[in-house]
Amino acid sequence: MKKTHQKPDGSYVDQRARLVADTYEKHVQERLGQLESAGEENLRAETLDNHEKNEIYIKVIILNIRLVLHSL
Repeated sequence: MKKTHQKPDGSYVDQRARLVADTYEKHVQERLGQLESAGEENLRAETLDNHEKNEIYIKVIILNIRLVLHSL
């Protein structure tokens, strides 16, 4: 998502893309914190499998859509 929505200089193509990327990263860090609290060690974003990353991404997109609809 970041590669698709970032310009060559690293800035995002628009505010919404930045919001989605930042929110996704926040949710990934929260999940890693949960796993760490459960006793896991040496956690990084790569620790999560693709299924779990996709679930987090879908959750973020749904939250974003709700925010957009609510603001209408």
